Amino acid sequence: MNNATQTLRARRWRGDSREQFHVAADGTLMACDVTASPAPTAGKPHALFALPRDGTTLLASPDGSKFLVFVSVGAPRTALTLVQSWSAQLEQRQEK
Repeated sequence: MNNATQTLRARRWRGDSREQFHVAADGTLMACDVTASPAPTAGKPHALFALPRDGTTLLASPDGSKFLVFVSVGAPRTALTLVQSWSAQLEQRQEK
């Protein structure tokens, strides 16, 4: 079932399989109504809203009313070092 003439990415279905969501090539979140009877048919895609260009993953709630989009927020951060029992280690160093 082809419901768009442009490249699609991140296709997701609504929980009841009556609507498909996808990200169009220009980064717009699109929705397309789908019927299964008498034969599978896709309606005309319609725009919901623009997504950030760096969105990497799209998740839709089962009812299609909420979306979660993972986006990059800059350069990767450096590693974090967790020091446990630092006060005891500090006391040991002060005793030396």
